[in-house]
Amino acid sequence: MAFWLLYVASFFCLWLENSMIVLTVAQKPRLFRSPVGSMLPFLLKFITRYGSAAGLWYQYGYAIAAGALIASYFFGHITFKRYFNQQVKFVNSMLEQQVRKEVEEEICNSDLPRRTKDDSSFIDKMVYSRTTAMAEKMVTASMKRV
Repeated sequence: MAFWLLYVASFFCLWLENSMIVLTVAQKPRLFRSPVGSMLPFLLKFITRYGSAAGLWYQYGYAIAAGALIASYFFGHITFKRYFNQQVKFVNSMLEQQVRKEVEEEICNSDLPRRTKDDSSFIDKMVYSRTTAMAEKMVTASMKRV
């Protein structure tokens, strides 16, 4: 029974790690800003996940332990994607206004036909593609700094 409780606790640790890893240093709580503090969710997840898997393997066999690890992997994948996309949307909203000005200036100075220059959907598509790519790069870069 204790290993099942540890297994459930590993889901909380996994959620905590995935919610913290995509944040910038300024967005993280003070406890997780230092290099040691930023490793805390990973260490908690590692100990609880693999400790519970070892206990489940010892008590119930490798099939239950493997199933528990696979379920934990899918939960981690889903929560990471959720928080990554949420952070990309946040960064994207911050960049959108600045990029819109740059795109409008670029279009005004270009040789595009007037009809294209006045088409707001064309401008929206350019802004969206540029900000989304920039936001994904920024979030990915902030994750590498951890």
